[in-house]
Amino acid sequence: MKSAYAGPERRQFLRLDFLEPLNYKVCKKKTISMLMNGYTSNVSQAGLLCQIKDKVKVDDIVWLSFDHATLSICEELEKRVLIY
Repeated sequence: MKSAYAGPERRQFLRLDFLEPLNYKVCKKKTISMLMNGYTSNVSQAGLLCQIKDKVKVDDIVWLSFDHATLSICEELEKRVLIY
């Protein structure tokens, strides 16, 4: 088991614990029609860490569905976010 990192903080932005459920789809021919469940772990100005079952690659498109409160937080953090 890895020990906790004890060096200087390397992250540019503070990461906050944010545990909330979410629904998602991996936009591929086999999975686009399946709505799956996961959850968020934490959030920062640079992104959102999600826990999902599927392995996704860098070029994959993942559709995420959040409740309105979570969307408001994401929209405030990322001005370029697409809200539908």
